Amino acid sequence: MNYSITYIWHDCFVVELNDCILIFDYWADPDGRIFDFITPDKPVYIFVSHHHKDHFNKEIFSWSSQLNNKISYIISNDTARFIKHLLSPNTTYKGKLRIDPERVKIMSEGDKFNDELITVNAYGSTDIGCSYLIGHSSKYIFHAGDLNAWILEEKTPSEKAQEISNFKRILSHIAETSQTIDLAMFPIDSRIGNDYAMGANIFLNRFDIRHLIPMHFANCDESLRQKHIDDVHAYKNALSLLSPNTNFHALTKPYDSIKL
Repeated sequence: MNYSITYIWHDCFVVELNDCILIFDYWADPDGRIFDFITPDKPVYIFVSHHHKDHFNKEIFSWSSQLNNKISYIISNDTARFIKHLLSPNTTYKGKLRIDPERVKIMSEGDKFNDELITVNAYGSTDIGCSYLIGHSSKYIFHAGDLNAWILEEKTPSEKAQEISNFKRILSHIAETSQTIDLAMFPIDSRIGNDYAMGANIFLNRFDIRHLIPMHFANCDESLRQKHIDDVHAYKNALSLLSPNTNFHALTKPYDSIKL
């Protein structure tokens, strides 16, 4: 695949391709090193799945001068509403976060975008915002955002069944574009309880996933974080039975990187 993937924190990854860089759901950068993993002069696409504080930091709109002039923002519609004062041509805001609206592509479920380097399909979420399927050189990269079967223990059986149904509906729309996903970043978050892996299991049963990277396990007290990381690593054993052709890469420490 010739990709380089670096885990930053929680749901944030830097994916370097041969001709561009994708950054997903920047929220926190523990040691302030994210720019160490961005090759100068490559076009940069910054994705925001939704505006929740563990997926979005308005700081990204101050990055233009630090990166290059080839920076684009692909953000969900709810995020755009949340920062409308930064995007409106009539805004009175003049601070450092003011961004040229021409650099921003606002996407809702069902929207598509393409340029000379990538294609982007926006799909729904079982929480809020979008999940994204990016096409690049006949390969597909998927970032789930908060798309998952969130089977919280306190939910009733009927609520859990509805959650699974909503999740499968969105997966069916994704499958209309491709049933093969070369690289997927997907929540494996044991904070929700014993059924934390159900969404990943359904996802893997529905698609041919070549490489799977877990996410969404870091936003918790440090005293609990190691348990959730241990659960992420434990999932690899189940995966070997469920989807033996999927390569599982547990990047759990900030700035862990792999090349594919």
